[in-house]
Amino acid sequence: MRRSTRTATIVTAAFACSAAAIGLTSGTAAADNKNISVLDGTCDNGRLVSLSLASQGAFPSSLHVTGSTSNFTVHSVTLTPYDGSPAFTDKNSGGVDNNKDLVNCSHDGNSFRFTWTGFFTPGS
Repeated sequence: MRRSTRTATIVTAAFACSAAAIGLTSGTAAADNKNISVLDGTCDNGRLVSLSLASQGAFPSSLHVTGSTSNFTVHSVTLTPYDGSPAFTDKNSGGVDNNKDLVNCSHDGNSFRFTWTGFFTPGS
């Protein structure tokens, strides 16, 4: 239990730092809410996405696909540090529909490569 809490804290801190840095450096933060950043990602199914991350200090269970009504439901996130340190993964198995095909979507942050594993909800 202690390791899970530590990992969740590290993941949350990494998300918050990345989201803040992205918002400051790329100008992609939503104008209405300074706690929302848009992260461009590439998925292993060939899809290019812009995922909206609301930095609320918790592991995100889903990311909104900007420009659509779709969400990306997060099953796990892996943070791979650029400094060669070991990657670490945190899972969110409570938010996963077991009958969905999972895809990986990655985003290159300032200090980490973020890889979200999950599925897209239907969108119109």
